Amino acid sequence: MAIRDYLIVHYHEVGLKGGNRSLFERALVRNISRVTSDLATLKPRRLPGRILVDLPSEADADEVGARVGSVYGIANYAHARGGQVSFDQICDIAGEMMSTRDYDTFAVRARVAHSTFPMSAREINEKLGAWLLEHVGKRVNLSEPDRTCYVEIVGDLVLVYVERRTGPGGLPVGTSGRVGVLLSAGIDSPVAAARMMRRGARATLIHFHSQPFTDGSSARNVEEIAAILTQRQFDTNLYLVPLAPAQQQIVTACPENLRTVLYRRMMMRIASEIARRDGAQALVTGDSLGQVASQTLENLAVVEDAATLPAVPRSVRALRAEEPGDEGAPTGRGARGRAARPAGDDQRRGRGGRGARAPLPVTPAGAHLVHLCKGPARRYPLGSAVVKRTPDAFP
Repeated sequence: MAIRDYLIVHYHEVGLKGGNRSLFERALVRNISRVTSDLATLKPRRLPGRILVDLPSEADADEVGARVGSVYGIANYAHARGGQVSFDQICDIAGEMMSTRDYDTFAVRARVAHSTFPMSAREINEKLGAWLLEHVGKRVNLSEPDRTCYVEIVGDLVLVYVERRTGPGGLPVGTSGRVGVLLSAGIDSPVAAARMMRRGARATLIHFHSQPFTDGSSARNVEEIAAILTQRQFDTNLYLVPLAPAQQQIVTACPENLRTVLYRRMMMRIASEIARRDGAQALVTGDSLGQVASQTLENLAVVEDAATLPAVPRSVRALRAEEPGDEGAPTGRGARGRAARPAGDDQRRGRGGRGARAPLPVTPAGAHLVHLCKGPARRYPLGSAVVKRTPDAFP
């Protein structure tokens, strides 16, 4: 068999799953196929503990690697060469790879799994290390090498690689259900959305704007943010919802110090309905405890009480304002308000628990769905034929 190019993908958390591990592996294979669909016709396949992507000669290995390296669920990946080869061919491949960069020390790390290859991992380490020591002329350092030559043998397939790159980790998107994310034009809520995707959830994005009393910049910024997030979950429903009519009524009827809390309660109620009709089972926001005056435990509890869907624990709620995580940093935006249960906002709870509420107001007129995928964004008024194809879509 001729020597070929491959992309070898390792996962970590997926490997800890039990009887449903194959479900997560299939989702990861599917997501790898989707993220590279416009580059080449690739057919990722599952091997014990890893996923292998055959790289055709016309494929750009660097571009494919960069795309695959962004898929949630991947611990690390590498460009490998090999096939059904002998030990002498392993030496030739390793020698070529280990001669492409300047370094002082090296090590060999071999793994053999489910294979009838005539050498054990230890024998490969020793003999290949000795061969490289003689032919490459670098020193061996097994504890902290400058460069490592990896050899993986699975079944009758031998893979050799030297540069292993770190992936984003987590779980494959699509394995943990769907959540609705209240998305602003800042950074906290996009971070929360990305973190939920990293835990395997698909995100329906819901943005509230105050047009025509404000310009359209927030909606435009949110569409750009949604396009970035779509790179991680491949297609996205973004709902743009006008809040101005509700704000007008709240301003007319309520004292100023309650308005921020009431605005947020109304957003939670409307978002719950939109998210439920899009198949979501929970809501996510980008709140960060104590970041601004309105984000106190009391306020957060009062606002969350208006939701008719359970709230996922906020992924950035307990993080410091200057350290939201790898995805970005908070903007520090927010309005002021104090915790209070506004009278008449909804009915008191009865025996029905969360369901014992006043009926939700109709979906605001002028709300739009923007569906984002690999192509250009398309905008549909709610109630259009496209939206009706979504289960339980708005009438």
